[in-house]
Amino acid sequence: MEKKFSSIGIVCNPNIIEKEREFIIKLLKSVQNFIKNTDGEILAEHNVYEVIGKFLKCEKCQVKESDLKDMHCDVLFVFGGDGTLLHTLNAIQSIPVLGINLGKFGFMTELNKNNATEKLENLFEGNFFIENYDMLNVNDKYDAVNEVVISYKFPARLLDFKIKINKDKNKDVIDVIGFSADGVVIATQTGSTAYSLSLGGPVIHPAANVFVITPMNPFLGNAKPLVVPSDSEIFINIERANEDAFLIIDGKVIEKVNVGDEISVKKSNKVAKFIRLERTMRCAKIFKI
Repeated sequence: MEKKFSSIGIVCNPNIIEKEREFIIKLLKSVQNFIKNTDGEILAEHNVYEVIGKFLKCEKCQVKESDLKDMHCDVLFVFGGDGTLLHTLNAIQSIPVLGINLGKFGFMTELNKNNATEKLENLFEGNFFIENYDMLNVNDKYDAVNEVVISYKFPARLLDFKIKINKDKNKDVIDVIGFSADGVVIATQTGSTAYSLSLGGPVIHPAANVFVITPMNPFLGNAKPLVVPSDSEIFINIERANEDAFLIIDGKVIEKVNVGDEISVKKSNKVAKFIRLERTMRCAKIFKI
């Protein structure tokens, strides 16, 4: 069944917008053709609008400049790799995204430069579905799509951790044995195929309601990944640190963490919404299926 989109948002990695300008213009002209009969509009983030806005003049499908955080649209096209997708998902509220890989590796993206134009018609004919993925919330302040990391900004220093789960009077308290490690990763189902996996963590099926706590290079290998229910609240304490440790969310350093600070990590009220054109699980890419 044909889907009537009235507005399309556009985000692009600023490092590739000039290099891929011709491809992006060509694709967006196709988008205009699909939505011009609905008096639709394209909302382009500033760097995109400055480079390609003048090439997309259309009376029945206007192109407007917009801040990412202020975009209200039916679907958001994200041109770039996984890093651009993560940045975008952290900045928006409940907008389905369609990732078009123009980066080095697009594990989270749905399309690439070779098939985007061909498969775009499926989207506008309604041949798609939306996958909702859990996100993490940190200290009731930050949200993460993939993972929350606590570590030194630079490697080769050990931190002493103590982790508690569900430290609440109405829930069981589980004290995880303290361990020394370079850091610790708390990953979502999506993030289980990223940093956590490279540290020896398990691949989590997208439909499993769990998160995984993965130590980073634990001392003497005496701590293993732990899978916990996604309705858990995880409290992380650093009991010893020789230098400043940092809270890192989806690869971005957020703030310093001091000895004695308690970091709370739980399921976010936000979800990451991905538009999918094929029913192939993301984790299947890991096993080359």
